[in-house]
Amino acid sequence: MKKLFPIVAFVAVALISLTMAGFAYFATQEAARIKFEGTADDALSRIESRIDLHLSLLRSTQALFDARNGDITRGEFNAFFTALNIDDNFAGLRGIGFLRLAKAGDEAAVERDILRDHGSAHPIYPATTQQWRTPIVLFEPLDTSNQSIIGFDMFS
Repeated sequence: MKKLFPIVAFVAVALISLTMAGFAYFATQEAARIKFEGTADDALSRIESRIDLHLSLLRSTQALFDARNGDITRGEFNAFFTALNIDDNFAGLRGIGFLRLAKAGDEAAVERDILRDHGSAHPIYPATTQQWRTPIVLFEPLDTSNQSIIGFDMFS
């Protein structure tokens, strides 16, 4: 029996050590899973928050157009955009625009409205075979670098 005691002690200590190592491994895996879930939940919350913020911007813009029965001048749209304080309230937003829905063939009326609002001609482009056109008629902030987007048919 005395001869077997060191072997039995070694096996017992080895089994206990292996068991403890297994528990440590599983605890580490569980901690990593919990940390990942926390990070994923945080990312999801940020995405949902951004979507809600941008949806509120779209709703407020729709409310402006509804209140004015869709008759918004470029100056009014610019004032609305400026009042939103985009840089502070909507980080990353490059601009906001308004499209006009028009049947193909009725582009002249939209081009006249663009000429009235912008003081320069902006033809609706590109050419299309589609039944409907949706040219950009208002966009803010509108500067010299993005003037060419006025008249662009988003449906194309």
